Amino acid sequence: MRYLILILLISCATPLTEEEQFDKEYLENDRKAQYERWAAACRADPNVGIFGNNPVRPCRSIRKKCIPHKWDWDWDHERERPELGNAYQCVSKRQIEDFMRSMRR
Repeated sequence: MRYLILILLISCATPLTEEEQFDKEYLENDRKAQYERWAAACRADPNVGIFGNNPVRPCRSIRKKCIPHKWDWDWDHERERPELGNAYQCVSKRQIEDFMRSMRR
């Protein structure tokens, strides 16, 4: 039964057309550019940092340009802002201190 389902999934999968592949790559590159712009805006203020709230795939890179996976950070093109459910947030030091104080109680 397991193999039957696998065979059905493989046989029903159709490869992307050249235009669909281009659109997919364009959206991914746009998402990466938007993340870099957002991260630069967060880092511009010395009292603000980027906080990852239990990301699925954390950035483990020595490079400074580490872009999270699409599941962790995405851009909302309709509202021109980061998605609401992103795992990475722009947080001030005061917000982090308040959170740490509330955790001590």
